[in-house]
Amino acid sequence: ASRAAAMSSAFVNVSRKLHGGEFTRAAQECDRVIEEHRGDADIRERAVSIQRLIPQFATNFEDGQLKLRSGAAIPAVRPLRRAKELLDRIGLPGALTSQVNGMLATTSTAAGLSDLRRNDLSGAYSNFTEALRLNSNDAEAREGLLQVRSRAQAVYYEGYMVRDRDPETAAKKFRLVLKIAQPDSEIAEKARAYLAAGDPLEGE
Repeated sequence: ASRAAAMSSAFVNVSRKLHGGEFTRAAQECDRVIEEHRGDADIRERAVSIQRLIPQFATNFEDGQLKLRSGAAIPAVRPLRRAKELLDRIGLPGALTSQVNGMLATTSTAAGLSDLRRNDLSGAYSNFTEALRLNSNDAEAREGLLQVRSRAQAVYYEGYMVRDRDPETAAKKFRLVLKIAQPDSEIAEKARAYLAAGDPLEGE
């Protein structure tokens, strides 16, 4: 525990500047950490790593923020997703963590709604579940996910109708059903049974 405490205390100022939006100063602060902990290889190594990650995080976060502010929610998904990944790797939790998660939940919901309009059920499912993982109170994402799930029956029948003449397409449809339907639902069980009985792409 004392080791974790020492590690944590070494990065207090880096964390404060990072979560205060002072990204350049947070990166500079890592130099001080390296200087002050010359005899501690672990802390030095982490400081070097964090110092490298902060500018990458800042670039993606600011890009996502700018896109979101200008009303381009869907293009903001990619930089925000990358920003979250980098922030997780930096590993200094604070105010930015919930801010990035909130922004990413908003953009993932927007992307899910766009996927739904294009009938890309796989993309919509992925985006809505990501939004709900980041913000379980997102009513729009929850409603979107229900809409995706309600279409599982239709997708199953599309596969069922072509299963003899086009088993490959049928298998893709049944796999999509397994992705989007409630795992314990009857429709998922049927799709699973068909795939188990003779999926030409099994093992891919």
